[in-house]
Amino acid sequence: YMISSNYSTMNDALLRKIEGKVGLYNSSTLLDTFLPTDKLQEITIARVGEKGKFFGFGICQQATVKIIDKANDLVFLKGENLKTSFRANSGSAYARVCPSFYIKDAVRDEKTSVYTITAYDALDSAVGHVFSELGMEAPYTLINVIDAVKSILGLSGISYPTGFDISYENGANLSGDETLRAILNAVAEVTQTIYYVDHRDYLVFKRLDKTGDPVLTISKNDYFELTTALPVTLSKIMSVTELGDNVDAGDDTGVIQYVRDNPFWNARTDLQTLLPAAVDRISGLTIVPYNLKWRGNFLTELCDKIKVEDKYGNLVTTYILDDSFTYKGGFSQTSDWEY
Repeated sequence: YMISSNYSTMNDALLRKIEGKVGLYNSSTLLDTFLPTDKLQEITIARVGEKGKFFGFGICQQATVKIIDKANDLVFLKGENLKTSFRANSGSAYARVCPSFYIKDAVRDEKTSVYTITAYDALDSAVGHVFSELGMEAPYTLINVIDAVKSILGLSGISYPTGFDISYENGANLSGDETLRAILNAVAEVTQTIYYVDHRDYLVFKRLDKTGDPVLTISKNDYFELTTALPVTLSKIMSVTELGDNVDAGDDTGVIQYVRDNPFWNARTDLQTLLPAAVDRISGLTIVPYNLKWRGNFLTELCDKIKVEDKYGNLVTTYILDDSFTYKGGFSQTSDWEY
């Protein structure tokens, strides 16, 4: 779903009635549906990135759902999945804007008869699998790697930017017991991307857009609190190894991001070519550190480029990277990034 869709007009209305819905599934079988008119009390989605980095990490999403169970007849099992969706006004279609969440825990408060369910997207399980399970043998491309990871995690597809299909004839400097989460981080580093699971249950690698227009402008009427700091610009990338074989590209006009002992780059002898190409893709990317508490827009996606109007009417450009939103009858969102 794009911010420019019809949902945005309804979502930004002065008077809006956002409604949430949660479906409980065992694999693809729908077991129950929870609505605010019956048992659904609250949905919180946390999307936590990595502070101070421009690329090379993943964002695992957590859902905390509160369900009223006065009859004490509900059962939630570990591994069952939740699908959350929202609509801006009664009568409009629901938009599924989050990935499937797999239940880790469900605790019932006997005083209030409320279940608090904690669930995570498929990336949470990536720490429980290792690279040797992929059965990869050189030569291979990064697309071969993430496609194999996608299959093990049970995801529906993959999405990646142009210039991503980098071949590794010599493989990677791996022992085989590295977790799939570590492998995904390494892939994101060498492609200057950030990865997450989207509402289609696709494994998405996205590069922050340094030249395009923001997908959303947030006005003073849309937020409650805003703090910003001086913009931070990436100008250099440095590959660092334990053996001291350090290579860098870029200049010293901004900040450096370090890539330490990346197993894919460590198997290459052409970093003097790869690093300048990486800098060309992402150097000059500027992010304004900020903290924003606002009325929210459930259509915002991770890595979205946004503009926020400060109290003086100035527009600052930043990104959705560290974020949470809560539906509790009303809808609110907190977005931030620190360097």
